[in-house]
Amino acid sequence: MFLAFLNNEPERADICDQLFENVSRDPNQKLLTSTHSLVEVAFIESERTEWVLSDDTEERMDALWSDTNLLENEEYSEIIARGARTLIRWATIRYIEP
Repeated sequence: MFLAFLNNEPERADICDQLFENVSRDPNQKLLTSTHSLVEVAFIESERTEWVLSDDTEERMDALWSDTNLLENEEYSEIIARGARTLIRWATIRYIEP
């Protein structure tokens, strides 16, 4: 999800924008992610294909990860990994048509 947002993927970036906006408006909601995401999302697609790093991209990543109104970062653990896997599996089956 975060990579789709940073890559500005046409279909998925709009969904991310809506989700981020909804969560940001409600002080009782936050997106829970793992500190592992900071490492996982290291490049956007254009950096991978063009082999050129962008300072602007790193600034956008840092702004996203440090937005405490939107995100809550948790230390990565087996419990989080298993929960994330379950969410990914559930979302994939529910939202992707065969």
